[in-house]
Amino acid sequence: MSIENLIWSSPDRDRWLGASWFQKWIQGDHVNRDFLQKISSILKQNIGVQNDRIFGKVWDLAKAARRFDWDSKDPLSAEDFQKIENALRETLLYQGKGIETKVEGSNLQIGRAFQFFLHGKSLPSTGGFCHKTLKGILFKKDPELLEGVRQEFRSVLMACGKQFPVVGSKEEIVYKTFIGNLIALLPYSYPEHGEVFSIPQKIGGEWKNVSYELDRKIELSPKWFSSPFAAYGFTSNEGPPLLVFLGTTYPSGDGYLATLLSDATPFMSVGHAPYLYGKAEIQNWLKDKEKIRVCGTSLGGALSFHVLRNHRDKIAQVDVYNPAGLYPWLWKETYDNAVEVNIIYNEGDLVSTLGAYPEGEGVHVLRPVLSERQNFLKAHAQAYSGNAEVSLLESDPAYENSRVSRKCLTAFHFLVGFLLAFVPVISVYLLYVLFNVLVRHPTNYLLKKI
Repeated sequence: MSIENLIWSSPDRDRWLGASWFQKWIQGDHVNRDFLQKISSILKQNIGVQNDRIFGKVWDLAKAARRFDWDSKDPLSAEDFQKIENALRETLLYQGKGIETKVEGSNLQIGRAFQFFLHGKSLPSTGGFCHKTLKGILFKKDPELLEGVRQEFRSVLMACGKQFPVVGSKEEIVYKTFIGNLIALLPYSYPEHGEVFSIPQKIGGEWKNVSYELDRKIELSPKWFSSPFAAYGFTSNEGPPLLVFLGTTYPSGDGYLATLLSDATPFMSVGHAPYLYGKAEIQNWLKDKEKIRVCGTSLGGALSFHVLRNHRDKIAQVDVYNPAGLYPWLWKETYDNAVEVNIIYNEGDLVSTLGAYPEGEGVHVLRPVLSERQNFLKAHAQAYSGNAEVSLLESDPAYENSRVSRKCLTAFHFLVGFLLAFVPVISVYLLYVLFNVLVRHPTNYLLKKI
């Protein structure tokens, strides 16, 4: 609908016709503040956004990605207005409720953690984690705890499998984003060989529950260097193979020290060193497979990028969450629609503003935004697509790669990577001190209170 029709069909038409901002518009004068507010209110109504902050994010991204070039200092024609509205609609993919999964697990601690990571719920300020849970996260792997986490994943995936979206709907976009995020987080439960998970997949244009079995753990660091961390290969008789990469893990997780070094290997992109270490085994797993889907979060996303650029003929889809990009000179090709690359990074996340993304028609960059800005830790860890309300904005990979902040952070990572490599050593030392103070010291009162 043109701006003239909007005005003439409005119940406020008579009042608007006499307003100074309208007279200035029909005379072709520059837009004033009152007029801009009126136009903004019309656009918010047209694209279905009521929150001023969300609307501002949509506007800024649409303009930064050069989907329209109108400036508030210029006159606004009906044609300009329509271009702006089209650009905002193109940028805002989804606005509404996130994916909700009501699961009543047997372990309250695990349930609270899942609510935090998947649905943006707050952790209790006191008594959030028991001594056993903290120990299992910080100091030593707890097989019983990890089994509980895997069971929680199964329950959440089962809940998702009971609420398939309508194919082609906007709700399908947020659902697909949420499922991919679940898959990318699954390695943090350290599944064992032969374990089975039912995972919703879209096959032949239809959503269905697909049974996947873990058939390979691909080691990405040597056994002599802490515990090795791994990539996980899942196969199914019904769906495409899944290759899922672990991100930077927690202190008691396999390969904690190795994942930290992978983030800051001198003069190498994030994840490049472990990819080179496991390259032969990755290639061996890929060789008898096709149309593979690759997933990962954070460091796992960077590792997925390395597989994409080296084995694109084997890959049908890549879903990465809050990923670190690669050094720009490593991307030598563009990606058409033969490979679907979905890059999802939350507003406020710092890791995903490092490095360059692949470009091409097959690359889609989604930026989930909430009505209130979150701190960096929450932005990097949480799945915004599971929050009560979420907006999904589509960016452009070429625009993302052109951002000055991204270029500066990438240059910083390259130039001081050798210094960042010492971070794991310091982390291990601090953990050792923490262990002695909180666990071995007889006057430990902190853990007694938890």
